[in-house]
Amino acid sequence: MISILAAIEYLSSRISLTTSEDVSLFFIFVWSILTLVCLIYPPAVIFWSGEKTRKRALSFSVFIFSLFTLCALPATGVAVSPYDRIGNLYMLFLILAFPALIFPWIVTPWSSRTPRKWAAGVCALLAILFLSTYTYMERYEPVDPRYALTEVEFESAGPERQIMFVAASELRGRMTAIKDIYVTGHPSGGYTVKVSLDEDSYEIPFLQDFTLSDTMTNIYKAVYTSGHDVREARVSVYIPSPDGGDELLWETAIEKSDAGSIDWKEQYPTCSEPQYGLDLDEYTVYRNEKME
Repeated sequence: MISILAAIEYLSSRISLTTSEDVSLFFIFVWSILTLVCLIYPPAVIFWSGEKTRKRALSFSVFIFSLFTLCALPATGVAVSPYDRIGNLYMLFLILAFPALIFPWIVTPWSSRTPRKWAAGVCALLAILFLSTYTYMERYEPVDPRYALTEVEFESAGPERQIMFVAASELRGRMTAIKDIYVTGHPSGGYTVKVSLDEDSYEIPFLQDFTLSDTMTNIYKAVYTSGHDVREARVSVYIPSPDGGDELLWETAIEKSDAGSIDWKEQYPTCSEPQYGLDLDEYTVYRNEKME
């Protein structure tokens, strides 16, 4: 995988793909060539289909363009990183696998005779592909420049900067979510860590708790296993308010005495609870009831 990424980086540098707009234009160029081939010789594009017609080939071209749009084209009105888009595509095709069992044409528009299990299989394969890409991209996503450190800088940095770096590292690919990170001295010695996040998913309540609790848990794990004397950590999540400012949605805080009783090495993943056996309701300082 590393070799593939290196090859992509080399190719991008050779053809001067240095911005997201350049990548978008490159994808549009590739799609245009694909569409042209669909019109001239459809079997070259949909060679596996039993219906090698221009209509089916163009349907496949539209399907591919939709994926390109979701992956590569710049977002409109809201900043969404490619990392988040890949994750959203993984969830999309995971969800589409179920209706594909009833309506296979939803995910295989290039054929009207696709068996239901094949259509569901296409969704499952795409979901696995995007999940793998999502996992590997996490390693290469940059840390927020405000808190980023190279290996050399990390070794020579003070404890405060190192703690800010490990907290920001848990939010790779979600730089727009970081409002600010502060590390200050605790009255009893050690450090107090305060992480503030901007959150837009409050409009989707059934995703809100799962996403935010997982993010908070990972931040707490990072700061309390950083090797520094963190006495208290606090994570606050803000949402846009009608007057254009920020409104506190959810705030949790964990002290060193409580963090010491949590086994951060052993995970307890479930579908409905945070990992590491951590129930954040016990450490909730504030919940905005109006947004529940």
